[in-house]
Amino acid sequence: MPARPRTVRPVWLTLALAALALQIWLLYSSRPPTPVSFALSDKLVHLCMFGGVAGLFLLAGVQRAGVVGLSVAHAVASEFIQWQLVPGRSGSPLDVAADCLGIALAAWTTPRLGRRCH
Repeated sequence: MPARPRTVRPVWLTLALAALALQIWLLYSSRPPTPVSFALSDKLVHLCMFGGVAGLFLLAGVQRAGVVGLSVAHAVASEFIQWQLVPGRSGSPLDVAADCLGIALAAWTTPRLGRRCH
């Protein structure tokens, strides 16, 4: 049986692109917009930010392997860029781990959630 063609959902895609723009602004600002409020709260922010963007792209109908691959690449690249190029910021392997956990959670939960959102 041939695979069902994938359709891109414009509303979800628009939300995903807006979330990605916000993510890029937050990641590459010279300092975080607000101070952290509890231990490891920045890791929770990373998990939600990367998981949220990945989830929105998945809900938009973008292929899962591409979303996961590009999201993980962006997680690694963003920490390197923060460490080397953004004044007042530093890169952290723990941030990459939190990013990847968020991406993995989105990849696992979004197909289940997506059935209810269409």
